[in-house]
Amino acid sequence: QAAKFHAEVKLGGDPAGAKKQKQAAAAETFGSSMDLYLARRRTEGLRSTTLSGIERHLLKNCKPLHALPLSALDRRAIAAQLARLTIEAGPVQANRTRTSLVKFLNWCAGEGMIDANPAIHTNKNAEQSRDRELSDDELRQIWLALPDGDFGDILKLLTLTGARQREIADLEWDELDLERGAITLPKERTKNATQHTIALSDPALEILTARVPYADRALVFGHSGSRGFWN
Repeated sequence: QAAKFHAEVKLGGDPAGAKKQKQAAAAETFGSSMDLYLARRRTEGLRSTTLSGIERHLLKNCKPLHALPLSALDRRAIAAQLARLTIEAGPVQANRTRTSLVKFLNWCAGEGMIDANPAIHTNKNAEQSRDRELSDDELRQIWLALPDGDFGDILKLLTLTGARQREIADLEWDELDLERGAITLPKERTKNATQHTIALSDPALEILTARVPYADRALVFGHSGSRGFWN
């Protein structure tokens, strides 16, 4: 073995350096690199829903990959996890996890941790768009069945405004102008990252006007803590 190392050195090699490099690569696991990546994403001012989605995809959905060294991560290992997710959580969740994986591993490649992204050529599931709408009678039945309180008010406002779930569930008093009859969402809280104003009908204003703010709480819904109703 010593003679082999001696020969490598004479040919310009660096056996000791190669050993250290191999050890460093083994220490760079999916999980440790993911922690660095998520720490970076948390400083980018992403919407809370976007960030929580990325965290769910990488922290929870990809947990079986966490202990793998990045150097040992291949397309087959990723495809196996996406196939498992397709069965357990559905094709859409598997596709969204794949998107987060591709972005994460692109970042790893940019940082020099891997030479190529093994997730790029994995298969995507076919998705079927949802085109069914509730009838007026169905909406009426749901409305009458809703309980009093936060949950019922949120669903009624979603029906009246056509807003997204988090836009109402995470609504803050500062975003609400009852005199003007409008909700103004900052760009951090919208899907297309632009400020958006939602006009409020009389029934929507009636629901919001009846609500009483809790002391030291910026959010319209929920009773405690600093997070929205469904967080």
